[in-house]
Amino acid sequence: MKNINTGNQMISYLWLCAAGLLFALAVGQWSTPAAAWLAPAFMLGFLRMQKPARGLLIGLAVYCAAFSIALRGVVLIPSVVIFMAMIGFVSVVSFIPFAADRLLGARLEGFPSTLVFPLTVTAVEYIGSFSPTSGSFGSLANTQLPNLPLIQIASVTGIWGISFTVSWFCSTAVWVWSQGFSWDHIRKGVCVYAGVLAAVLLFGGVRLALNRPEGKPVMVAGVTSQHEIKPDFMKWLKTSACPPLERSLDELREKTGRAALTGARIIVWSEYSALIAKQDETAYVECGRELARKHGVYLLLSAGVMGNSKKIESDNIAVFIGPEGEVLWRYSKSHLVPGAESYFMVPGKKDIPVVSTPYGKIAAVICFDLDFPSYVRSAAAKGADIILVPSYDWREIAPIHTYMAGFRAIENGFTVFRVTGNGYTAALDTTGRVIGGMDFFTTGSYIMSAEIPVKRSFTVYSVAGDWFAWLCIAALVSLVLVAVRKGRAGPENAPPFRCQMAKTSISTW
Repeated sequence: MKNINTGNQMISYLWLCAAGLLFALAVGQWSTPAAAWLAPAFMLGFLRMQKPARGLLIGLAVYCAAFSIALRGVVLIPSVVIFMAMIGFVSVVSFIPFAADRLLGARLEGFPSTLVFPLTVTAVEYIGSFSPTSGSFGSLANTQLPNLPLIQIASVTGIWGISFTVSWFCSTAVWVWSQGFSWDHIRKGVCVYAGVLAAVLLFGGVRLALNRPEGKPVMVAGVTSQHEIKPDFMKWLKTSACPPLERSLDELREKTGRAALTGARIIVWSEYSALIAKQDETAYVECGRELARKHGVYLLLSAGVMGNSKKIESDNIAVFIGPEGEVLWRYSKSHLVPGAESYFMVPGKKDIPVVSTPYGKIAAVICFDLDFPSYVRSAAAKGADIILVPSYDWREIAPIHTYMAGFRAIENGFTVFRVTGNGYTAALDTTGRVIGGMDFFTTGSYIMSAEIPVKRSFTVYSVAGDWFAWLCIAALVSLVLVAVRKGRAGPENAPPFRCQMAKTSISTW
């Protein structure tokens, strides 16, 4: 039995309410950077003021409710039952760090106990990044996109360093509170965290200041079809028929010609620029070859190539064509969107194509592929300077999903050009800055042009990979072994959980 000093129960539930509200604002369509620094801290504080079993169950329920609010519309699942089942599973998995902090952190003494939460957050996120249903989409790091100095650490550690830094702040804040804000008790711990955070921000500031693109930039243009793909897709589901090929080609010819007039040397079509029958793919590519020759440009065309039935025989493709009309490669989307594509499409080989051009080495992936850091890093290993990303989104994830591309740019040191139908098109440089953008829902031209760098920057992450994530996993295992060796902390040796507001205590075991 362990007695922990706490505030009264009313205070603990006020903390829980604050945590629920902030979690709803921290992720999903309302992603607010500051909320991500505060929400976990309030949840950790609530759990520390409750008996473990009761606190974890109530905390998980509120956590799940907050996620269901924040992600409604973000996740394309029309069935409420399936949506809630998915949210429940995701909530349980992402709640593991909170349970680890409550159950393991209580067995450790002093400031080192604050490491349990950030180490577990990093380990869970890293392992989850290999899930075909999510990739890195749910990472805490994704909430910090506007904080450019902070997110530059991704060039060394990947996004895992960002998640660690933010989550360590949360556990440190709760530890400071638990020590009654006594400077004698918290001085060393506060100085350690403040020193790490200062070093991260200083590194980021220096990297931003010293970032100087080399060589003459190249003009790149993105073309998005103004037709939403959903009606055409729904018709195909019912009839197995695609829209007339010429309808799509007339629009794409006209927009490609206008894009070439801006001086673009590389033109990219958005994902699902057309939904075409499998037998029409040759004619579709031939049209792209004619356009590339006519305008003397590199053209990346894309299309959903649909089979004659709903069996798994369709394909989501991108074809890169040179200025002489030569087909340089054909790429199939490797990571299909669960449910929306995976039931009837064939995933491509997990091999990112890279080709040398007068404008540097150019690679490409399609939309959801970009949410898998380890996969995208393989393009950097091949020396890619620019990565082109035909994409298709929806209102609830625009522009957040496009901004997430900035992390791949920072990690790998290349420029990302993401052309997004039904979303936000952007060019992002090697620091994650947006150097050109276009909102599908407000544009009148559906064409975005930007001058982008043609040389990549060196990054530690592109060479060393996920070393930081593995270091966190190893450190977490070590802490678990230490906690197990200590055994269940008794009332005579349990570290106190003090609070200046504390007037009462409750039994927590």
